[in-house]
Amino acid sequence: MVRVLIADDQKLMRDSLYILLDRTADIDVVGQAGDGREAVALAGQLRPDVILMDVNMPRMDGIEATRQIAERQKQVSILMVSLSVDETSVRTAMENGARGYLSKGDAFEELIPAIDAVQEQRLFFSKAIRVQCPNAVIGYMAAGEEKRSAKNPRPNWAHLRDRYQGTMQYAKQTMNVARDVCQHSVTVRSASSRTRENSRPLRQLRHPDVVVAP
Repeated sequence: MVRVLIADDQKLMRDSLYILLDRTADIDVVGQAGDGREAVALAGQLRPDVILMDVNMPRMDGIEATRQIAERQKQVSILMVSLSVDETSVRTAMENGARGYLSKGDAFEELIPAIDAVQEQRLFFSKAIRVQCPNAVIGYMAAGEEKRSAKNPRPNWAHLRDRYQGTMQYAKQTMNVARDVCQHSVTVRSASSRTRENSRPLRQLRHPDVVVAP
């Protein structure tokens, strides 16, 4: 059972999220907070597994609340659920301890897989975040991991980088095949045999610690 705390200043949004999660057998909504300060207090009292955190809230915003909770409770996974879909908000939230960022516009389709991902200590970015804030997502994945808690498993970015480099090398060799076929009297089969041994990275360019919505 995944224990979830909802933090949002809009009661309608809190109630909507509660109704959605209450239908899910393995999720238990243990509390609701109307601002960032209350979210920090309830996180300490209720010890949830996952917190759904809005960004713009009174008394204390969601990013500051995320920072304080992440410092005090390393085991809690915080998923931002916000209307603020911009590079600065995404980057700042992730740098301050969030494990994922979900646009409210995507929440009712992607909330459950997002909770599953962050609860399993993986990162999650919804489709809207990936499309509208690519620099924040890529920048965090490339440079922000060293700022996360040492107690949280760190994705093997070096392994992903090696796969990416292998794929790029394969792509370059494929372009060379096309050039040879066009410029010289060679068959596609003979030219493409040069790249067959390097095709594996293209098929394996995935990483289990990062989830992006399809």
